Amino acid sequence: MEKLIFRFDEKKLAGSYSPEIKKVLMYKKWTKLIPDDISRIGQPLADSIRRMALPIPARVLDFLTISLSVTAADTFVLRKNADDGWCRVIHLDLPVSDVKFWLSQKELLEKTLNFLSEDIWKFTFIEESYDFKINTSPRKN
Repeated sequence: MEKLIFRFDEKKLAGSYSPEIKKVLMYKKWTKLIPDDISRIGQPLADSIRRMALPIPARVLDFLTISLSVTAADTFVLRKNADDGWCRVIHLDLPVSDVKFWLSQKELLEKTLNFLSEDIWKFTFIEESYDFKINTSPRKN
């Protein structure tokens, strides 16, 4: 099984994780302060969301986070390393703003991804929100 932990704050990825666990920072710009063992995804997307300056419901942003994490895991976890050379077992530990809702959707998400990818997907959700700092006030000309 390949486990990937996604967080919005690099401090939450610090600590004593097993070396087999892939740590991924979401939506943040790269800085020299981010350790080399932490991958990054989604920063250009976060910039686009900020530029749109539209309010986006929390569950929509959660779904975006889940989708981006699935895409990243599909890229990071190579089929050739699977026991049978094809079917991967992928466990994603994800931050979402509405854990209760996503737990109610967990089985559907896992079954859908299992069917679409021929892999085995598992999800763990933790409560954490990302502030995209979207300015929805009218723009000055």
